[in-house]
Amino acid sequence: MHYWVRASSSDFGGTVPQPRSGHSAVNIGKSKVVVFGGLVDKRFLSDVVVYDI
Repeated sequence: MHYWVRASSSDFGGTVPQPRSGHSAVNIGKSKVVVFGGLVDKRFLSDVVVYDI
């Protein structure tokens, strides 16, 4: 069964990425999620964030 768990910023180390829309995300295996780009305040982002889940 799959279920959602709400994460807070204290669950992660390092800098928290900006909230964004229009981004791309992909799951790699069972332990990583990669997020690329997006849009913040009419400005396009080109950063990459990797979450180790």
